[in-house]
Amino acid sequence: MVCSDAEPEGDKTVVGIAEESSKSAEDLELLLTTKESEVDALNAKLKETRHLLQKTETKEVTAESKVQNEAGGVPLAAAIGVGVFLLALGAIIGIFIGKKMQKESEQGLHGTGEEGLEGEEWEDWDEEGEEGQELKPSDVMALVKVQAAFRGWKSRLVRTRARKQDKGRKLEPGMAIVLCFKDIKLSGVPNVNLLGGVDPFLEFQGGFTKEPKDGQETSVAENQSRKTEIEVGNSPSFQTDIALTKIVNKPDQWINILLRDSGTAGDTFVGNVGVPVSRFCAALPKGVINFEEKKTITETILDIKSLVGGSPSVSFKAEVFEALKFTFRIGEGNTFPQVDQFGSIDSFIELRACRTATKKVFEYKADADLKCIWSAKTAVINDSINPVFNQELSGTLPGDPGLQLQVILWDNSLTGNTPIAHCFVDLNSDVCGKVDGTLPPNSYQIKFQRIPGHNPVEGYDKAKLDFTVQTQRA
Repeated sequence: MVCSDAEPEGDKTVVGIAEESSKSAEDLELLLTTKESEVDALNAKLKETRHLLQKTETKEVTAESKVQNEAGGVPLAAAIGVGVFLLALGAIIGIFIGKKMQKESEQGLHGTGEEGLEGEEWEDWDEEGEEGQELKPSDVMALVKVQAAFRGWKSRLVRTRARKQDKGRKLEPGMAIVLCFKDIKLSGVPNVNLLGGVDPFLEFQGGFTKEPKDGQETSVAENQSRKTEIEVGNSPSFQTDIALTKIVNKPDQWINILLRDSGTAGDTFVGNVGVPVSRFCAALPKGVINFEEKKTITETILDIKSLVGGSPSVSFKAEVFEALKFTFRIGEGNTFPQVDQFGSIDSFIELRACRTATKKVFEYKADADLKCIWSAKTAVINDSINPVFNQELSGTLPGDPGLQLQVILWDNSLTGNTPIAHCFVDLNSDVCGKVDGTLPPNSYQIKFQRIPGHNPVEGYDKAKLDFTVQTQRA
């Protein structure tokens, strides 16, 4: 009989399973300990981040309170917004941490069962995580960005509140203003042509320090005069919007409105009427220039002193705005379309300002529209689809929240200039409120759009342009 110390095969199998189970349990315990350490470290980082955010929030609240005290109180919306954000931030952090711990707990309970995760699967889960469950540094950065965006919203809210008084500034003596005239109509214009009929137009002139005499044909500098288009008939209506910018709020300031007949051999002076600037300023409620959407409009009918008979009269709607100097700095263009045979473009930018048009009706025309009250162009940059203009265009415009800017991209060539694309920018009340010259300019990056009625140039929709707008009192 042979004796042997070897254990039965069945017992060996049981022992092996026991040892492997023991080893798996030790590995699981070690892994859970590691995970708990990671969670603790992450909680510490979150606590530190939250502390920094709270310190920043405290500084902002202090600065905000100072601004709000000057502006007339703390906005209720801002206070409610702060509380809602902090609650949301805490809930998000709690959800992330809670889901992570719950998942690790479930994996620990089932890690050695038949449906549990084995060693390699544990390692894969540890490295890759489960999408949406693990709180990573990128998640913390996302929360910080949300906080930064919220702070920006609060800042804009406070700044808008602080500027509300600027949208209705007091009309001060000596203030530079802009007189705007629209819906201009004539009636009773006498026939002037030898064969009958008349082709009338009006010229609005500013800068007079005394009343223009009846029947006096005056002349002024070009920047102090604006003309309507030429019409036909004795009672025409004009589409042109007039903006007289060289006007000062003084009791001795006058404008002169001249009626002329257009002829092939020259224009014929028909008559005129002088109007004191104070007549329009007196119509402002409590002497306040209103920058907001509700504007003070004065409907006026004036009799024109005619030198050739008849009883002509002019009617219009007048508005008073503070005169603002707009400085447009045209920066860099990006990915302009390749329009010539060499795969490039000779581009320049044109700006047109208009008071009454909207994106739906302000269509492109080769020349400035009758509603356009100001326009300017940059120099041409040759052979570049990424031109650097770095040019400033400036003009005196009314501080009107309805002011719109049309930005047109042109291609220059020997055979003529070709419009490529355009875009609209609202020069709204927020822009008009920045008038002290010390605030940073508003920055824009516009994406050009197709010009209605024109065949699109390939690649026009990829063209972009950077520019800024700075305003100050004229």
